[in-house]
Amino acid sequence: MADSREVSRRLDVVEETIREHGWSGAVCRKLATQLGVNERTVRGYRQRVVQEQAAAYQSLSPEEDRAEFLTDLMRQIRGAEKDRKWGSVFGGMAIRAKVMGIEAPTRLEIVSRQDEGEQKARGLWRRRSLEQSDDVIDVEAEVVESEGQAVALIESG
Repeated sequence: MADSREVSRRLDVVEETIREHGWSGAVCRKLATQLGVNERTVRGYRQRVVQEQAAAYQSLSPEEDRAEFLTDLMRQIRGAEKDRKWGSVFGGMAIRAKVMGIEAPTRLEIVSRQDEGEQKARGLWRRRSLEQSDDVIDVEAEVVESEGQAVALIESG
């Protein structure tokens, strides 16, 4: 039987491993080998880690939770920068902007003759946006006439 200091060390190892690699049967088997215990014991350690994390998160205010999330996100972004994974960096920065509420609306101009009207301009913009991006979730577009062009002021999110 392991003493409390050894159990605490094992819990730390399990928590760190889950944070870095997630959880799967393979992770459980690897931890069992690494810690010199059976898989059932590792699953018990995982359960304790999850319960401790749940209790810690319940005690956080929304602002504290947001700050913790942003700290973890920035750590991930810095790691992606080191690895020169620019798509991950920019994706992380977009998430950061959303969480912080600083995401700015996008302005897109669509060249269209004035007599084509607002509906055609909206349809053209929507078609172009869907062709360019698979992750358009919700779009608010206001189309206004400006010097013979239809201009769409677009906010997406």
